[in-house]
Amino acid sequence: MSVIMRLRDMKAKTQTESQISKFIIEHPDEVLRLNSTELAERCYTSPSSIVRLSKRIGLSGYPELKIKLAAELKLFEEQRFKVHDNRELSSNDSTDDIIAKLLAINIDSLHESEMLIESRVVRQVIELLHQAERIEIYSDQAINFVAEDMQTKWLQLGKLTTYVPFGKNQLLQANHATKQTVAFVMSYYGDKQELIAVCQKLRENGAKVIVMTQMMYNPMSQLATYRLPVLVKETKYRNATMAAPLAMLTLIDILYHVYAHAYCE
Repeated sequence: MSVIMRLRDMKAKTQTESQISKFIIEHPDEVLRLNSTELAERCYTSPSSIVRLSKRIGLSGYPELKIKLAAELKLFEEQRFKVHDNRELSSNDSTDDIIAKLLAINIDSLHESEMLIESRVVRQVIELLHQAERIEIYSDQAINFVAEDMQTKWLQLGKLTTYVPFGKNQLLQANHATKQTVAFVMSYYGDKQELIAVCQKLRENGAKVIVMTQMMYNPMSQLATYRLPVLVKETKYRNATMAAPLAMLTLIDILYHVYAHAYCE
Protein backbone atom coordinates (compact mmCIF):
# COMPACT_ATOMS: atom_id res chain seq x y z
CA MET A 1 0.00 0.00 0.00
CA SER A 2 1.15 3.54 -0.72
CA VAL A 3 3.45 5.18 1.83
CA ILE A 4 2.46 8.62 0.56
CA MET A 5 -1.27 7.85 0.83
CA ARG A 6 -0.82 6.54 4.36
CA LEU A 7 1.09 9.64 5.43
CA ARG A 8 -1.31 12.00 3.68
CA ASP A 9 -4.46 10.47 5.15
CA MET A 10 -3.21 9.51 8.62
CA LYS A 11 -5.45 11.01 11.30
CA ALA A 12 -4.42 12.69 14.57
CA LYS A 13 -0.83 13.38 13.59
CA THR A 14 1.39 15.18 16.08
CA GLN A 15 3.18 18.34 14.98
CA THR A 16 6.40 16.36 14.53
CA GLU A 17 4.62 13.67 12.51
CA SER A 18 3.04 16.36 10.34
CA GLN A 19 6.46 17.91 9.66
CA ILE A 20 8.00 14.57 8.65
CA SER A 21 4.97 13.56 6.56
CA LYS A 22 4.93 16.90 4.74
CA PHE A 23 8.62 16.60 3.86
CA ILE A 24 8.31 13.01 2.59
CA ILE A 25 5.22 13.81 0.51
CA GLU A 26 6.74 16.95 -1.02
CA HIS A 27 10.30 15.60 -1.48
CA PRO A 28 10.00 11.82 -2.00
CA ASP A 29 12.97 11.54 -4.40
CA GLU A 30 15.23 13.30 -1.93
CA VAL A 31 14.05 11.05 0.91
CA LEU A 32 15.32 8.02 -1.00
CA ARG A 33 18.86 9.44 -0.75
CA LEU A 34 18.69 10.22 2.98
CA ASN A 35 19.31 8.02 5.99
CA SER A 36 17.16 8.49 9.10
CA THR A 37 19.62 10.93 10.70
CA GLU A 38 19.75 13.10 7.58
CA LEU A 39 15.96 13.09 7.20
CA ALA A 40 15.61 14.00 10.87
CA GLU A 41 17.90 16.98 10.33
CA ARG A 42 15.81 18.16 7.38
CA CYS A 43 12.65 17.92 9.52
CA TYR A 44 14.19 19.39 12.69
CA THR A 45 13.45 16.26 14.66
CA SER A 46 15.13 13.02 15.78
CA PRO A 47 15.82 9.69 14.03
CA SER A 48 13.63 7.96 16.62
CA SER A 49 10.69 10.12 15.48
CA ILE A 50 11.26 8.91 11.92
CA VAL A 51 11.19 5.29 13.08
CA ARG A 52 8.04 5.84 15.17
CA LEU A 53 6.20 7.40 12.25
CA SER A 54 7.24 4.51 9.99
CA LYS A 55 5.83 2.02 12.48
CA ARG A 56 2.66 4.04 12.95
CA ILE A 57 1.79 3.56 9.28
CA GLY A 58 2.32 -0.18 9.57
CA LEU A 59 5.95 -0.56 8.47
CA SER A 60 8.83 -2.20 10.29
CA GLY A 61 10.96 0.94 10.19
CA TYR A 62 12.56 3.59 7.99
CA PRO A 63 14.41 1.13 5.67
CA GLU A 64 11.09 -0.51 4.70
CA LEU A 65 9.55 2.95 4.19
CA LYS A 66 12.28 3.80 1.66
CA ILE A 67 11.90 0.49 -0.17
CA LYS A 68 8.14 0.87 -0.55
CA LEU A 69 8.45 4.56 -1.41
CA ALA A 70 10.91 3.80 -4.23
CA ALA A 71 8.56 1.19 -5.69
CA GLU A 72 5.50 3.42 -5.62
CA LEU A 73 7.33 6.42 -7.10
CA LYS A 74 8.22 4.22 -10.08
CA LEU A 75 4.57 3.22 -10.39
CA PHE A 76 3.37 6.84 -10.07
CA GLU A 77 5.78 7.89 -12.80
CA GLU A 78 4.60 5.13 -15.13
CA GLN A 79 0.96 6.12 -14.57
CA ARG A 80 1.64 9.89 -14.48
CA PHE A 81 -0.20 9.95 -11.21
CA LYS A 82 0.06 12.67 -8.52
CA VAL A 83 -1.07 11.02 -5.33
CA HIS A 84 -0.59 14.12 -3.17
CA ASP A 85 -2.63 16.45 -5.37
CA ASN A 86 -5.89 16.99 -3.46
CA ARG A 87 -7.38 19.67 -5.72
CA GLU A 88 -8.81 21.46 -2.69
CA LEU A 89 -11.92 23.58 -3.30
CA SER A 90 -11.55 27.29 -2.62
CA SER A 91 -13.96 30.16 -2.05
CA ASN A 92 -12.89 31.66 -5.38
CA ASP A 93 -13.92 28.64 -7.44
CA SER A 94 -16.51 29.12 -10.15
CA THR A 95 -19.25 26.59 -10.83
CA ASP A 96 -17.14 25.15 -13.64
CA ASP A 97 -14.15 24.90 -11.28
CA ILE A 98 -16.19 23.01 -8.67
CA ILE A 99 -17.57 20.60 -11.27
CA ALA A 100 -14.11 19.92 -12.71
CA LYS A 101 -12.43 19.53 -9.32
CA LEU A 102 -15.04 17.21 -7.83
CA LEU A 103 -15.03 14.97 -10.90
CA ALA A 104 -11.22 14.88 -10.79
CA ILE A 105 -11.23 14.10 -7.05
CA ASN A 106 -13.62 11.18 -7.58
CA ILE A 107 -11.54 9.85 -10.46
CA ASP A 108 -8.35 10.16 -8.39
CA SER A 109 -9.99 8.35 -5.47
CA LEU A 110 -10.88 5.44 -7.74
CA HIS A 111 -7.34 5.35 -9.15
CA GLU A 112 -5.92 5.31 -5.63
CA SER A 113 -8.34 2.61 -4.53
CA GLU A 114 -7.19 0.53 -7.52
CA MET A 115 -3.66 0.66 -6.09
CA LEU A 116 -4.91 -0.69 -2.76
CA ILE A 117 -6.86 -3.65 -4.14
CA GLU A 118 -4.88 -6.89 -4.02
CA SER A 119 -6.15 -9.44 -6.55
CA ARG A 120 -4.94 -12.25 -4.27
CA VAL A 121 -7.20 -11.03 -1.46
CA VAL A 122 -10.12 -10.55 -3.84
CA ARG A 123 -9.77 -14.17 -5.02
CA GLN A 124 -9.65 -15.43 -1.42
CA VAL A 125 -12.76 -13.43 -0.51
CA ILE A 126 -14.58 -14.74 -3.58
CA GLU A 127 -13.74 -18.33 -2.59
CA LEU A 128 -15.10 -17.71 0.92
CA LEU A 129 -18.31 -16.30 -0.55
CA HIS A 130 -18.69 -19.30 -2.85
CA GLN A 131 -18.40 -21.70 0.10
CA ALA A 132 -20.57 -19.67 2.47
CA GLU A 133 -23.96 -21.04 3.47
CA ARG A 134 -25.01 -17.56 4.50
CA ILE A 135 -23.77 -14.03 3.87
CA GLU A 136 -24.48 -11.30 6.41
CA ILE A 137 -23.90 -7.59 5.86
CA TYR A 138 -23.42 -4.99 8.58
CA SER A 139 -22.73 -1.29 8.10
CA ASP A 140 -22.90 2.02 9.89
CA GLN A 141 -25.92 4.19 9.24
CA ALA A 142 -24.25 6.62 6.85
CA ILE A 143 -23.70 3.94 4.19
CA ASN A 144 -26.78 1.74 4.62
CA PHE A 145 -27.67 2.17 0.93
CA VAL A 146 -24.26 0.71 0.04
CA ALA A 147 -25.04 -2.35 2.17
CA GLU A 148 -28.45 -2.67 0.50
CA ASP A 149 -26.78 -2.57 -2.92
CA MET A 150 -24.45 -5.37 -1.85
CA GLN A 151 -27.35 -7.46 -0.55
CA THR A 152 -29.20 -7.09 -3.87
CA LYS A 153 -26.15 -8.18 -5.84
CA TRP A 154 -25.53 -11.34 -3.81
CA LEU A 155 -29.22 -12.26 -3.90
CA GLN A 156 -29.03 -11.95 -7.68
CA LEU A 157 -26.16 -14.43 -7.61
CA GLY A 158 -28.30 -16.89 -5.67
CA LYS A 159 -26.62 -16.50 -2.28
CA LEU A 160 -28.67 -16.39 0.92
CA THR A 161 -27.89 -12.86 2.10
CA THR A 162 -29.09 -10.80 5.05
CA TYR A 163 -28.50 -7.10 5.67
CA VAL A 164 -28.86 -5.96 9.27
CA PRO A 165 -29.31 -2.15 9.61
CA PHE A 166 -27.24 -0.28 12.17
CA GLY A 167 -28.48 -0.69 15.74
CA LYS A 168 -29.06 -3.20 18.51
CA ASN A 169 -30.26 -5.96 16.20
CA GLN A 170 -26.82 -6.18 14.60
CA LEU A 171 -25.31 -7.69 17.73
CA LEU A 172 -28.31 -10.00 18.15
CA GLN A 173 -27.85 -11.24 14.58
CA ALA A 174 -24.11 -11.72 15.10
CA ASN A 175 -24.93 -14.00 18.05
CA HIS A 176 -26.35 -16.52 15.57
CA ALA A 177 -23.34 -16.58 13.25
CA THR A 178 -21.59 -19.90 12.65
CA LYS A 179 -18.40 -21.16 10.99
CA GLN A 180 -20.37 -21.29 7.74
CA THR A 181 -21.18 -17.56 7.91
CA VAL A 182 -19.29 -14.94 5.91
CA ALA A 183 -19.94 -11.43 7.18
CA PHE A 184 -19.18 -8.10 5.52
CA VAL A 185 -18.77 -5.22 7.96
CA MET A 186 -18.53 -1.76 6.38
CA SER A 187 -17.47 1.48 8.02
CA TYR A 188 -15.04 4.00 6.57
CA TYR A 189 -13.50 5.12 9.87
CA GLY A 190 -13.90 1.72 11.55
CA ASP A 191 -14.19 3.18 15.05
CA LYS A 192 -17.86 2.71 15.98
CA GLN A 193 -18.07 0.67 19.18
CA GLU A 194 -21.29 -1.03 18.04
CA LEU A 195 -19.64 -2.43 14.90
CA ILE A 196 -16.47 -3.36 16.76
CA ALA A 197 -18.63 -5.40 19.16
CA VAL A 198 -20.32 -7.05 16.15
CA CYS A 199 -16.92 -8.01 14.69
CA GLN A 200 -15.83 -9.45 18.03
CA LYS A 201 -18.99 -11.55 18.34
CA LEU A 202 -18.72 -12.78 14.76
CA ARG A 203 -15.12 -13.90 15.31
CA GLU A 204 -16.06 -15.59 18.61
CA ASN A 205 -18.66 -17.63 16.72
CA GLY A 206 -16.19 -18.68 14.07
CA ALA A 207 -17.56 -16.55 11.22
CA LYS A 208 -15.25 -15.18 8.53
CA VAL A 209 -15.25 -11.38 8.79
CA ILE A 210 -14.50 -9.22 5.75
CA VAL A 211 -14.03 -5.61 6.77
CA MET A 212 -14.40 -2.81 4.24
CA THR A 213 -12.80 0.29 5.71
CA GLN A 214 -10.19 2.99 5.20
CA MET A 215 -6.57 2.24 4.38
CA MET A 216 -5.22 3.16 7.83
CA TYR A 217 -5.57 0.43 10.43
CA ASN A 218 -8.35 0.97 12.97
CA PRO A 219 -9.99 -1.08 15.75
CA MET A 220 -12.42 -2.77 13.35
CA SER A 221 -9.79 -3.80 10.84
CA GLN A 222 -7.80 -5.54 13.56
CA LEU A 223 -10.67 -8.05 13.86
CA ALA A 224 -10.90 -8.83 10.15
CA THR A 225 -10.28 -12.18 8.53
CA TYR A 226 -9.70 -10.15 5.37
CA ARG A 227 -9.59 -6.38 5.00
CA LEU A 228 -10.69 -4.63 1.80
CA PRO A 229 -9.34 -1.08 2.05
CA VAL A 230 -10.99 1.89 0.35
CA LEU A 231 -9.59 5.36 0.01
CA VAL A 232 -11.21 8.74 -0.58
CA LYS A 233 -9.99 12.27 -1.05
CA GLU A 234 -11.52 14.75 1.33
CA THR A 235 -11.98 18.48 0.79
CA LYS A 236 -13.02 21.37 2.96
CA TYR A 237 -16.72 20.68 2.28
CA ARG A 238 -16.59 16.97 1.49
CA ASN A 239 -15.68 14.55 4.25
CA ALA A 240 -15.05 10.81 4.04
CA THR A 241 -18.63 9.95 5.05
CA MET A 242 -19.83 11.70 1.89
CA ALA A 243 -17.09 10.39 -0.38
CA ALA A 244 -16.59 6.78 0.77
CA PRO A 245 -19.76 5.29 -0.82
CA LEU A 246 -18.42 5.73 -4.36
CA ALA A 247 -15.25 3.78 -3.56
CA MET A 248 -17.21 1.11 -1.68
CA LEU A 249 -19.80 0.68 -4.43
CA THR A 250 -17.00 0.26 -6.96
CA LEU A 251 -15.32 -2.40 -4.82
CA ILE A 252 -18.63 -4.23 -4.39
CA ASP A 253 -19.11 -4.15 -8.16
CA ILE A 254 -15.65 -5.69 -8.62
CA LEU A 255 -16.47 -8.52 -6.19
CA TYR A 256 -19.81 -9.11 -7.91
CA HIS A 257 -18.33 -9.40 -11.39
CA VAL A 258 -15.34 -11.51 -10.33
CA TYR A 259 -17.73 -13.93 -8.58
CA ALA A 260 -20.13 -14.03 -11.55
CA HIS A 261 -17.25 -14.66 -13.94
CA ALA A 262 -15.88 -17.48 -11.78
CA TYR A 263 -19.08 -19.28 -10.80
CA CYS A 264 -22.05 -18.13 -12.89
CA GLU A 265 -20.91 -18.57 -16.49
